[in-house]
Amino acid sequence: VGAMFQAYPVTGSLSRTAVNGSMGVKTPMTSLMMSIVVMITVSFGADLLHHLPNALLGSIVITAAMSLVDINTAIKMYG
Repeated sequence: VGAMFQAYPVTGSLSRTAVNGSMGVKTPMTSLMMSIVVMITVSFGADLLHHLPNALLGSIVITAAMSLVDINTAIKMYG
């Protein structure tokens, strides 16, 4: 979707991985289904999301990605 609007993808796959992992997804077909949901959301839900602060939208992504980070392992590696 971003290629059609000259968008710069930052970390979209990381948050999708977190959501897929928390849902117990096992097949690559989920990427197709998720892309359809994102296209529908962007097409019809952009007006609703436009009024939300960026900090709120960022916190949603960070909350989904928190399951990808193991704090104890990071402390052991760098501590």
